[in-house]
Parts: sequence; C-alpha cells; structure tokens
Amino acid sequence: MAILTRLLDALGHFTAAAADWFWYLSRSRSLRRVSRFEERDHADLNRIITAFRRASMLNLQAAMAAAATATALAMRFRADLAAPI
Repeated sequence: MAILTRLLDALGHFTAAAADWFWYLSRSRSLRRVSRFEERDHADLNRIITAFRRASMLNLQAAMAAAATATALAMRFRADLAAPI
C-alpha cells in the first residue's frame, strides 16, 4: 500500500507541474496589438485567430492536467481511507 500512495503522490505532483507549465505557456505568448492607425488585412485577422486558438488549446491541456491531478490525489486519499490502521 505504501508503494501505491507514493506512486499516486508522484503522479499528482507530476500532473500539477504539467498544468502549471501549460498555463505558463499559454500566458507567455503575447499577442501583438494592432494600432488603430494601421490598416488591418486578412493576415492580421488570421494571426489573431491563430493566437487565440493556440492559447485555448494550451488552456485545455492545462485544465486536463489539473483534472488528472485532482483524480490522482482523490485516489490517494481513497487509498489512505481503505488502508487498515
């Protein structure tokens, strides 16, 4: 049982670190602002949409990693409750 709890702890730490990394990546990529004085074209619109989609995908990966962290820690707590004292 000790091996299971250590494995679940390690899994929780790893997935929490992965969630932090994905959120860091989604935040670190900034979008160049378009001035109101410059003329906007299709390339600008494509760049903006692509940046939003990439950030959205990274946020989705971070949310999935956070959910995996919560699952691993819940399983660890359940294993503690199931262990005989």
